[in-house]
Amino acid sequence: MEEKILAIVLNTVKHSDRHNIMSVYTPSHGRISFIVSVAGSKATRIRNARLQPLSIVELTARIKNGKELHSFTQVSPVVVYRDLYYNPIKNVLGIFIAEFLNRLLRDTIADRKMWTFIADSLQLLDRLPSGIANFHIVFLHSMATFCGISPDISNYHENYFFDMQAGTYTSKLPVHKAYIGGEDAKLPIILERMNYTNMHLWKFSRNERNRIIEGILNYYEIHIPGMAKMRSPDVLRQIFD
Repeated sequence: MEEKILAIVLNTVKHSDRHNIMSVYTPSHGRISFIVSVAGSKATRIRNARLQPLSIVELTARIKNGKELHSFTQVSPVVVYRDLYYNPIKNVLGIFIAEFLNRLLRDTIADRKMWTFIADSLQLLDRLPSGIANFHIVFLHSMATFCGISPDISNYHENYFFDMQAGTYTSKLPVHKAYIGGEDAKLPIILERMNYTNMHLWKFSRNERNRIIEGILNYYEIHIPGMAKMRSPDVLRQIFD
């Protein structure tokens, strides 16, 4: 039986000369994958152009329980981005977010609130005219809440260490190396204060922003099994002063 499902496209990989495999995140089924024809007809090219990473679409799909790959008969854009794919800076941010989500959402159940947050965030990034240098920082920090790994900052005190493994502050130097101290230990406090509305008020240098991103990604690697090193941060490091 066919059903209409909302989906955010995560990535597409080559399966054979005639087919690709597209992974999407949905509010109703979590992460699922579809077989996609790459035949060269005009209709197919138009359809596949609607399935770029981070596209928000509605699929008329056949979901079969117990199957790894599913099929769809129609795709309709739910959101048409005006700037995300064409603005060079937003495009790099989009590549980073797409890779992050593809790695994060490997084994996820349906979470409508998380899906809505991701979709709303992408649309916000698309329409913001400026002030997006910290967008990815706020996005990563916010996603930690949906994943149940948000840092506990309730027992923060000056000169405490932030234990990355425990996700909390401690007065004692951890016996492992996954911790931050000194001024950097205040970062979880700063991140908790940031949101999409006020993110433009924080003026980080390029090195500071890169350290923050590296720290957040390390935190995810500690707490999310299979969260491997990402490639796109190398490009991201160069775009903001």
